[in-house]
Amino acid sequence: MQIIVRHDDFDFRMDPQDYIAIHEEFIKAGLVETAVLQFTQWGRMQNFKPELIDYMNAHKDSYDFAIHGWGHFHYDEMEYDFCVRDLAACKYFCEKLFQVIPKVWHTPWNCRSENMDRAAEFMGMTIDNESNDIAKFIREAKVEVARDGIWQGHSVYFHGWQRSEMEQFQEMLSLVKEVKHESPGI
Repeated sequence: MQIIVRHDDFDFRMDPQDYIAIHEEFIKAGLVETAVLQFTQWGRMQNFKPELIDYMNAHKDSYDFAIHGWGHFHYDEMEYDFCVRDLAACKYFCEKLFQVIPKVWHTPWNCRSENMDRAAEFMGMTIDNESNDIAKFIREAKVEVARDGIWQGHSVYFHGWQRSEMEQFQEMLSLVKEVKHESPGI
């Protein structure tokens, strides 16, 4: 099973060409990019630039679409009905923009609560909140490649807008191809 590589906080804040350049690296590496979509920045609707939306739709075979949330909220502190409202809005926009209904919710700050679990179940979604940032993944994967090549996690996340993470991006992609994982997944 392939390791999930999550582009977290995919909230359309970057220039479309920056998103496209990142995705072209996934294509070159033969990997799928999981776009963990967030449709607002702290509740303010983003400008969905047609150039990026068209590109993503043209390359659906190398994307996996997942939800981060309507905003980067503390969903573990929200009531059930507000979690449902946000997930419903996310699913609506994902279907409207990409004709895809996401099934996975990668939660902000990898949080979880009973209300979130209930909301995800009601919306037909699974919560995946494994927390392996790019630096942690690289450290652990290097040890595993040297030892037996088997890594215990199933996902790694990065933020395309964060320079320090993007400095490690190529190394992450290379290691994702080298290690195998035995995690049962989500």
